[in-house]
Amino acid sequence: MEYNEFDYETTTTQECSHTLGYVFLGLTIVVSAVLGYIYFSYDMVDKGDLKTKYILKDDITYANLPYDIQEQYIQKYSATLQINTLKDKVNKLKNKKCEPKIITKTIEVEKPVEKIVTKIVEKPVEKIVTKIVEKPVEKIVTK
Repeated sequence: MEYNEFDYETTTTQECSHTLGYVFLGLTIVVSAVLGYIYFSYDMVDKGDLKTKYILKDDITYANLPYDIQEQYIQKYSATLQINTLKDKVNKLKNKKCEPKIITKTIEVEKPVEKIVTKIVEKPVEKIVTKIVEKPVEKIVTK
C-alpha cells in the first residue's frame, strides 16, 4: 500500500481536528466545573450573617414570627378549638344514656270550675236595615 501525499495530508488534518475538538471539550468541562463551584456553591451566606441575621429552628417562638403568620395561627387555633368542643359535645351525647323522664305538675285552683262551655251558639240576625229615611219637620212650635 502506497500512501499519496494527498492521503497523508487529509489524515493528519483529520487527526489534528479531532485532537483540537477533544481539547476544547475538556477545557469547557473544566471551566464549567470551576465556575459552577464558584457561583453555585452553598457557601453564599457568611457564617457571621448566619449568627446575626438568622435564628435556629429550635429557638423560634411565637413572638419571633411575623404578624401575618401569628394571625394564621390564631385563626387555626380558634377553628380547632371550636371543632374540639363540638366533638366533645357529640361524644357526651353518644355516651349519655337516654332514660325517659316523667314530669309531674300539680296545678292549684282556688275555686273549682262550675261550668264548662263546650258549645258556642250563634244567633241569626233578625232584620237588617238597609235604608234610612229622613222626614221633614212639619211644624215648629215655639213658646
